[in-house]
Amino acid sequence: MIAIERWQKYANSQYLFTWLLDFYCICLEDWVKTKISAGKLLSLQTKFF
Repeated sequence: MIAIERWQKYANSQYLFTWLLDFYCICLEDWVKTKISAGKLLSLQTKFF
């Protein structure tokens, strides 16, 4: 039983990590798109990008 409980905890933590990673990538992609569009408007923005 202990092994199964440990595996379930591991599986849940892996799922949570994957979900967080996906969420982070989506946010990062949106941030990059915003920076690129801002950089097109203001060339000054590209220095910080």
